[in-house]
Amino acid sequence: MHSLVPAEAEREELQRLAASRTLRDSEAVRKLLLYLGDASLEDRAEQLKEYTVGVEALGRPSHYDPRTDSSARALAARLRRKLEEYYAEEGAYSLIRVGFPKGGFKLTFDHLPNLSPPADPVAAVTRWKRIAGVCLGASLLSISLLFFRGRPAGQASALPWNADLEALWQPFLDERIPIVVSFGSPLFVSMPNAFVRWPAINDWESALRSDEVNGLASYLRAPLQGKARFAPNFDYAGIGDVHGAFLIARLLASKKPEQLSLKRGIVLSWEDIKNNHLVFIGNGKNQEKLRDILADRDFAVGEAAVRNLKPQPGEPLEFRETIDERTGEIRGDYALLTFLPGLEQGRYMLLLSAMNTETIWGAVEAVTNPKFVTPLVAHLRYGGKLPRAFQVVVKIRLGAGVPVEVSYATHHVLGSFGQR
Repeated sequence: MHSLVPAEAEREELQRLAASRTLRDSEAVRKLLLYLGDASLEDRAEQLKEYTVGVEALGRPSHYDPRTDSSARALAARLRRKLEEYYAEEGAYSLIRVGFPKGGFKLTFDHLPNLSPPADPVAAVTRWKRIAGVCLGASLLSISLLFFRGRPAGQASALPWNADLEALWQPFLDERIPIVVSFGSPLFVSMPNAFVRWPAINDWESALRSDEVNGLASYLRAPLQGKARFAPNFDYAGIGDVHGAFLIARLLASKKPEQLSLKRGIVLSWEDIKNNHLVFIGNGKNQEKLRDILADRDFAVGEAAVRNLKPQPGEPLEFRETIDERTGEIRGDYALLTFLPGLEQGRYMLLLSAMNTETIWGAVEAVTNPKFVTPLVAHLRYGGKLPRAFQVVVKIRLGAGVPVEVSYATHHVLGSFGQR
C-alpha cells in the first residue's frame, strides 16, 4: 500500500470496505459508499444535494421529494454507523480510515501511521477492539428460574394471564411435556483478562481461519496453536436475550414451574428439541440446528431487516430498521415470531428472532405482555381459531435501547398445518 499514491490507496480502502463482512448484506449502503467515495475523491461531494443523492445513488424517480421521503438521510445515517462498526472491529488495522462527517455528503480519508505493537496485549485489545460490556452470564437466568420454582404456583407471574395469552400459549401448556427455554450463545474470543467479539464470526473454526483473529494474534505475538492465548467462550449473552428469558420464565413458571428448564443455544441438542417444547430467544447465528429449522420459511432475519422471502400482494420485500439521523441510534426495528409444530407429535416450537438484542427483548414482549398479545392474537384468529404454524413480523419502537411499543406488521400462515 505504501507504494500507492494517496488517491489510489483511498480507492483501495473503499473497495475493501465495500467487500467487507460489515457491509456484506447491505447493498444499498455499499452503493452509497462507492458513490460518495467517487464524488469525494473527484472533489464533487461538497456540491451534492440530498435530491441528487436520492436520484443518482438510491435510484429514486425524478419526482423524488426529500421533504417527504427521508430515505437518503436514513441511509446516510446507516453508512455512518457501519463505518464506525467496521473500524472498531473488522478494519481495526486499516492505515486509512474513511469518515463521514454530519452536515454533508463528503467522505474524509485519514492516513494513520504504522504503529508498533504495545507491550501489554490487553492494552492492544482495548485499543483496537470493542470489548463487550453489556453482557450478562447465564448464571443470572439460572438464579431467576430457581427463584420462580421456589414460589407457589400463581405467585410467580406478575402479569395476569388473559384469554389471548392462553390461546397463544395453549399448545405449550400440556402437563405431560416439559418446556426448554433457550437463548443465543454468541462466540467471544477469550484472552487473559479480556474477551473480544466480532459479530460476523460465530463459530470457532471460522474464527481460526479469519483475518481478524489471525491478525490480532500476529499483532499481539500470541500463538493460536499449542499453548494458545486464544480460546472460544460462549458464556455471555446480550441484555435483551437475558431479559427475554427472564420474561418467558416469569410467564410460564406459574403454569408449569416443575417442567421449565434453561439451556444455552450452543449446547441445545436435537434430543432437547425432539423431546420438549422449545422457546428460543435470539438470532441463532451460531445455532446450526435452528438455521435448519427456519430454512425455506416465508420470512428470515437479515442484517438491519427482516426479509420477506415469499411476499404477498402489497407487502414489502424488507421490513427495515429506522435510524435516528442525528445520533445514528436505532429508533425502530422489526422482529420475527415463528410458531411451528415440533419434531414429535404434540411438541411445539416458538422462535423469537431479531438481529439486535434490544429488538429481541421487544419480540419477547410481543408474546408475554397482555397489552401486546391481545391485538396480535386478533390478527391471527381465523374462524375463532389460531393457525398451527405461522410467522409474524412485529415492529418494535425503541427508546434508549428499551422496547416501549410493539405493533403488528404482517403474518403468514405456513404450509398446510391448518388450525389448532
